[in-house]
This record gives sequence, structure tokens and C-alpha cells, in this order.
Amino acid sequence: MQHSNVRISGVGTYHPQNKLTNEVIFEHFRKVGKDVESLYKHLGREERYYADPGETAITMGVIAAKRALEDANLSPDQIQMIVFASDTPEYLIPTNALLISRELETKNAHIVYDLNANCTGMITAIDQVYRYMDHKKLRYALLVSSVHISPWCNEDDELYYGAWGDSGAAVVLERVESDERFGVIDSEFFSDSSYYRMTTMPDSGMARIHDESLPLAKRKGGWEPVDFDFLPEKWNILIRELAQRNGLELKQIDHIIFSQFSIYAIKEALKNLGLEDDPRLYTFVGNKYGYTGHTSPIFGLSHALQDGKIKDGDNVVFISAGAGYIISSFLYKFDGALLK
Repeated sequence: MQHSNVRISGVGTYHPQNKLTNEVIFEHFRKVGKDVESLYKHLGREERYYADPGETAITMGVIAAKRALEDANLSPDQIQMIVFASDTPEYLIPTNALLISRELETKNAHIVYDLNANCTGMITAIDQVYRYMDHKKLRYALLVSSVHISPWCNEDDELYYGAWGDSGAAVVLERVESDERFGVIDSEFFSDSSYYRMTTMPDSGMARIHDESLPLAKRKGGWEPVDFDFLPEKWNILIRELAQRNGLELKQIDHIIFSQFSIYAIKEALKNLGLEDDPRLYTFVGNKYGYTGHTSPIFGLSHALQDGKIKDGDNVVFISAGAGYIISSFLYKFDGALLK
């Protein structure tokens, strides 16, 4: 039986050079009368990177995209579709995917659009684009993401300032006909709008972003405290559903690439799944880069590959959560494409 598979054949990431260590961040918050050390230990933060002047969501995304194309050994004119996933785009008009296409000179990419699913953006985009590629019989698509959070941070805000980082990431998707089934296998989603005010950007809403009667802080990022300790169990429901629906036992899931927001949430999820707290079973890089939202699963994937945690034939679950809140996940079976 012939299968139309869509696999990841190239990965690229980028972070700026401006590194902020915990010592710098802790001292910053001491000056505004806040002790954030226990919070950042809970999340698992050590270092993060902020964009330098002149860097944007476009420039970071383009660098990551070039690296993904190089990793896939493709030229720009082989790409037929570009999707840009971000909640901090450089422009509302035109679509940022068009600008990335222009910079890369992808002259045959005629399907270009932006997608915003908050921190689940790249996972959602991979699921959507793989289905579209199969329907339209496209060969190659490029998915690009950037997080440019630093301009939106209020400097007395411990959730955004210092916990996050700026970054770019990209993957090349390739459709391959084969007797074997591999690549993106299945997906599962969940949403609950009860927490729609948990984080807002701009906090004023776009309609009032230029209203100078509002303080500047109100026109940047805002949030309301939420006890998010229920998240690991919600992740587990989706992981169990993916496994059961595809005839897998939990022990047959070889690796999980979680949202990189919280190491505590990852460890709780593993415990609730009855899996060991074994670094071979998951990848966490939120300590190295801060939380990078949309791009964080791709940074996780890149490190999992570099560290040899994934091998040919492995079943890997990608899962993340976004503001409001939403959860996106997909099951992926690796072939040899990325295992170089």
C-alpha cells in the first residue's frame, strides 16, 4: 500500500547574540522590589536572548529559514508554500510570509499566509500544512516562526521580561510517497476559553493601542495570574488519546517534545503518564533560550536531534499550550531524513 507521507526534512533555528543571564535578570528585578528567583527556578530559566536593534521577526525568521533550507539541501525555488506562524509579527499588512518569500527569493511559492495560534503556532501550522500538502499534492513547504517579545515587555513584569526570549525557527515539510507510513501521523487539539484574560497583548486591545490617555504599560503585554497546575493533566489526556487511537502503548512513545515554558509542568506530565523522569524521554531547552513561544518546540526538536535522543522509527509526540488557553499536539514517526 502506498502512503502519502509528509515529513520534516529540514530544521533551522536562530537566536540573537544579546544574552541575559539569571544574574542580570535577578538584579534587574531587585531594583523594582521583586524577588523572582523561585519563579524562574520553577520554570527552569538560566539564560535568554533579546533581539538587538535592527532585528525583527522578519530578519530572525529569514535566518532560520535559510538554515532549514540548507539542512534540507533545497534551493529557495523548490519551495511551493510558505506559512509564517507568530503572535509577534513585524507587520499586520502585508502578510509576513510574503516578505519572507521576497527575502528568500522563493519565486515558486504562491501560497503564502500568516498564522497565529499563540504558543501552539508551529504545531498547529505543521498539522494544517501537512493536510493541505497531501490534498494539493505539493512537494515542499516552508514553515517559519519568530518570537519578538522584548519590545512588548514591561520591565517590571516578571512573566514576560526575563522569562521569555526572542528567536526564529523554521522547518521544511516534504511530501513523500512510500510503502511505509512515517512523518506526521495524527493530531489532537483542545481549547478552553475560560482563561481568555490570562495574557493579552496589547493589553489595551488594538483599537486603543494609540490612545495616549492610557499608560504605555497598558499598551504592551498584560496578564492576570492563573494557577496553571492543571496543564500537565490536560497534556496527558491528549497524549493518551493520540497513543490509543494509533494503537500505541505509552511506553511505545519514544520521545516527547513539550512546550518549553516550564520544566515543572514537563516533569509533572511525565509522572502523571507513569513515565520515568528520564532526560532521554523529553527535551527541555527553556533554560538555554528562555521561553520562545511558537518556536520553542522547534528548538526542542533541534536539540533532540543534535543530542541523539531520536532514532529511525521513533514515535515522537509534539505538544504545546497557548494563551487563553489552547493545546495542540501531533504524533510523528521518524524516518531517516533528519537523522544525519
